[in-house]
Amino acid sequence: MEIKWGLIDPGTRFFKGKQVPALRDSWKLDAVRNGVVFAAAVIQCSEPAVATLGRNLAFDWTGKLPRVRIEARWTDGQGQPLQQAPGRVSLHWVGYVPDDNGDLSGDALLTAESLTLEADFAYAVWVRVETEKDAAPGVYKLDLNLYVQQGWDEEAAAASVSVAVRVHEVTLPDPRDYAFYLDLWQHHTRWAQYYNVPRWSERHWRLIEAFAAELAKGGQKAVTVVASDAPWAGQGCWDVPQEPFAFYEFNTVGVTRDQDGRLRCDFTVMDRLIETYAAAGIDREIEIIGLLGAWHDAFGSPLEDYPDPIRIRVYDEATGRYDFIRTKDELAAYVKQLVDHLKARGWFEKARISSDEPADVERFRTCIEFLRSIEPDLRFKIACNHAEFMDASL
Repeated sequence: MEIKWGLIDPGTRFFKGKQVPALRDSWKLDAVRNGVVFAAAVIQCSEPAVATLGRNLAFDWTGKLPRVRIEARWTDGQGQPLQQAPGRVSLHWVGYVPDDNGDLSGDALLTAESLTLEADFAYAVWVRVETEKDAAPGVYKLDLNLYVQQGWDEEAAAASVSVAVRVHEVTLPDPRDYAFYLDLWQHHTRWAQYYNVPRWSERHWRLIEAFAAELAKGGQKAVTVVASDAPWAGQGCWDVPQEPFAFYEFNTVGVTRDQDGRLRCDFTVMDRLIETYAAAGIDREIEIIGLLGAWHDAFGSPLEDYPDPIRIRVYDEATGRYDFIRTKDELAAYVKQLVDHLKARGWFEKARISSDEPADVERFRTCIEFLRSIEPDLRFKIACNHAEFMDASL
């Protein structure tokens, strides 16, 4: 079996089935301490094979395909393992997604350790190097070794390329202390649907914890709390019949209307969400989506006397059925309970009522006044795409 193994520029757009870029046997990276740098490599085999990143053993379903193993190793000038590594290395297969031209473009970093490689197709490996805070400045050699094994034979060293990582005498702060204010909204209920796990199950929470950890690595500052149902109205997915895909978002607050008609809120999920992100180091801000500037009047609204199409599902104990909040007074009671709970938990100062690209200034002003009538000290955070919102005294 012939194997091509080499390095490419990590900025290269990589397409499945297209010509492989010129491969190199070495690459240079400049890094700072407590930072992250990347390299990329490509493997292509002349016949099908099972390829694994790391040290675990893997077989195809027949157990008969040749096995390829790729391992990263810091070495000294004589090829011996380095006693004091300057950083942690992780390897990921690059998965393909269809682009707008119909080509399969390398994009997603896969969690799978092993892949069954098709013959004569190139596969990319993403190399992530996280340098230590206390790494000594200097140039370090990272070998990317490729081994081949057939049946019960001993592994054979087949190829090796190297990355020279120069660590400079500069240390970055921890991501949570970055000056750049990274704020990526999270769609937690969509994650449950995408990964086909029950909403708010322990499996769902494990996914949330994993995503929170990754966001924290980038310096994420805010947790997204969705406080109504379908605040983005599924991004208008209902109006795209040629691509039927339910992209709706759902409330993190449980709401009950008791026998006397009073609302009672359950903040268990919301609390755990905020605490989960705080444990990951994301605790600067709580962004509450769904109470201001909800999207798409055409999607409908259960509110009978309020201009914003806010949709909040409620369980009615008197009827034993689910309904929605339907009046401005009931909406005010809901918001008041949310505010009181945030204050009781010591989170009110971090909370922001957020809105995404509101379109009607007068409606927006009316809704701001309504919310401030409930709590004058509410703070707002608005993503604007209309200049008049920047000029209006809101």
